[in-house]
Amino acid sequence: MNHNSVPGEEPSVVILFVDDEEKSLKYFKRLFGAGRMILTAGDGAEGLEVVRENPRIDLVITDHIMPRMTGLEMLERIRNQGLPMTRVLSTAFTDTDLISNAVESGLIDQLISKPWDLGEVEALISLAAANAAAGRNRLAIGDGQAG
Repeated sequence: MNHNSVPGEEPSVVILFVDDEEKSLKYFKRLFGAGRMILTAGDGAEGLEVVRENPRIDLVITDHIMPRMTGLEMLERIRNQGLPMTRVLSTAFTDTDLISNAVESGLIDQLISKPWDLGEVEALISLAAANAAAGRNRLAIGDGQAG
């Protein structure tokens, strides 16, 4: 697991990016890491370990075809844990039935096709950051009322 953020600053969003290609992990961190905590994993099984260690993850973006565990298998396990994180599949894989079923069943929140449209990925990250902040604000308000 690797991470990227500014020391001493609270990141705007915590992202787990899962891909079996090391260059993709480095590329993602370089492009989208400013002011954000980027956690990375090399496959789905490692991704699940990162989630267990970091329950504050706001957004998971994963490749689909990887060794040991596919991205969809990992996202299904995350969903089954009931963790409130946005789940995104990033793939060049074109099995439209599989992907349609994953979207319709709520397994994934969004699909990002490879190669990426960088503006689309940035917009997705910004939306996840806003949703995470809203969720943290609701929790803080609820905690204040309960005490």
